[in-house]
Amino acid sequence: MNHFANVKTGYEKGILTSTEAVSEILYGLTAETSLQDLQESGPELISLLREFLNDSGSFVPRTTGAVPITREQMEIARALLK
Repeated sequence: MNHFANVKTGYEKGILTSTEAVSEILYGLTAETSLQDLQESGPELISLLREFLNDSGSFVPRTTGAVPITREQMEIARALLK
């Protein structure tokens, strides 16, 4: 599954804004995606989550401020970071 790798590449190349990157990350976490697919994303997903995720339960893009996420999304993200 290359979704998260594509998001990171798009963000780093300036193709996606930070807001668009966050939206794509949230889409990837909430889409009908199997846990196996998410786990196979491995390093790309973890790198993106660490860049955008803070302890208060928000994704924090570098330039646009916090974007609230649901408790369920936060739990999924934290589980994947373990």
